[in-house]
Amino acid sequence: MGGYDFITSVLNMPSSSPFHVEVHNVDYGNDRMETFAYLNFNITIHGFGNPAYGDGSYLIVDLDDKPTWTDFKEKPCK
Repeated sequence: MGGYDFITSVLNMPSSSPFHVEVHNVDYGNDRMETFAYLNFNITIHGFGNPAYGDGSYLIVDLDDKPTWTDFKEKPCK
């Protein structure tokens, strides 16, 4: 499973799941166009052995109204 699928699966888990995401920071990125909205985040994912900690970006395109992961970079856990 690639990083995109892994992160998407974890964030879409129901709250009753043993997996959960801890959100440390969320910023709204600069909008380059009115049709795009960027969300930059810093999260830790728990539930798959050692927690996965990292920074990522999320993109919402108004044309099709479907959120899309654009990036996730894992960092050493704090």
